[in-house]
Amino acid sequence: MDREQATEVQKHLMEANAAVGRAANVAIHFDTEDRKIFTALLRGFYFECDEILERIYFNFPDLRPAPPPQEPPEISSELRWADVILPASVTAADLDKIIFSKLGKRLMKTARIIHDVMVECQRLAWPITPDIVGARIEELSDDDRIDTAGDLRYWGNSEIRLILEEPD
Repeated sequence: MDREQATEVQKHLMEANAAVGRAANVAIHFDTEDRKIFTALLRGFYFECDEILERIYFNFPDLRPAPPPQEPPEISSELRWADVILPASVTAADLDKIIFSKLGKRLMKTARIIHDVMVECQRLAWPITPDIVGARIEELSDDDRIDTAGDLRYWGNSEIRLILEEPD
């Protein structure tokens, strides 16, 4: 295969990938059994397609698309717990109880936990904002009450979990 042929094959495979992606969006609405069959077939197509593309990129590395530029993460909130004034109907312990109920043994994105806590706060009709939840999570981390990975100011780029007990 020469470069011109490789470019043509790559173009068609990328178009096919896009078409299959659109078909997969339709298949989401299939009943369970049909969806399983369709998903297995799509998985096979993607595998074969990726294998051909990798061969093309091995022989013509400059044809590999550049990854999309990554935007630097933005700080989600700069609110500190010391600056929070909770509504009279809500205590820090109340908020902690909800936060801890959403945490598990494995690390989960801080943004996901904040979202889940907000859903519960809305259900309880508490006037709590995501910034308040984020500030409380940072405070729990500062007090070594939760495990964290990453800078908690960046909710989408950090993770939190319950503190794992050390075996005796």
